Amino acid sequence: IWVLHLWFGQIYVVYEFFVCVFAYSLSRKNHVLAFILLGILVALRPPYAILALFFLMSPQYRSYIKNFVLSGLFLTILSMAFFNPNIWLQYIRGMGALTKVPAQVQDRGFEPTEIYPPVIEGWVIPIQKPGFSPEHENSLRGVIQNKLHYPISNNVLIAGILALILGGILITWNYKITDASTILVVGLLFTLLCEYLIPA
Repeated sequence: IWVLHLWFGQIYVVYEFFVCVFAYSLSRKNHVLAFILLGILVALRPPYAILALFFLMSPQYRSYIKNFVLSGLFLTILSMAFFNPNIWLQYIRGMGALTKVPAQVQDRGFEPTEIYPPVIEGWVIPIQKPGFSPEHENSLRGVIQNKLHYPISNNVLIAGILALILGGILITWNYKITDASTILVVGLLFTLLCEYLIPA
C-alpha cells in the first residue's frame, strides 16, 4: 500500500510535519497559527478532521473554528484553481478502487491499471510496476479478510469509525480533558484508529 501511495504522490511525512508544527504552535500559545495549520492539514488529509473535532469541542478552542475552516477552504479552492477540480474526483475514484478489487485478481498480484482509473491526482498510472496483492492491504478489513477469510462491508467500517469517534468524544467529555497536549494525544490516537478502518 505504501508503495502505491508513493506512486500517487502522497507524502505522509508532510502530514506529520503539520501535526508537529501544530503541536508546537499550541505549546507556544499561538492558537491562531495552530488552527490555520490544522485547517491546512485537514485539507491535505481529511481523516485529520477527527483530530480537529476533539479540539473544537473544547470551549477554550472553539473560538478558533473560523481560522480552521477558512484555511482549509482556502487551500481546497486554491488547489482547484491551480490544478483542476477533477483532481479531487480522480483522488476519490483512486481511493475507492481498493474496495472493488475484481474477483479474478484476488489470489494473485495485479497491476494498478487493472483496478485504478488511468489518472489519479494528475498522475498517469504506470503500467510496468511490481504486482500488488490485496494481501498487502494493512487496513482492518484487509487483515480480517485475508487472515480470517471473513468479508467485511463498507457499512461495518463506517459504523466502526463513527463508534470510535463517539467513544473518543465521550471519554474527553467525561474526564473533562482541556489540556492541549492531552487532547492532542487522545485526538491523534483516535484519528489513527479510525484510519486503520479505512480500506486503503
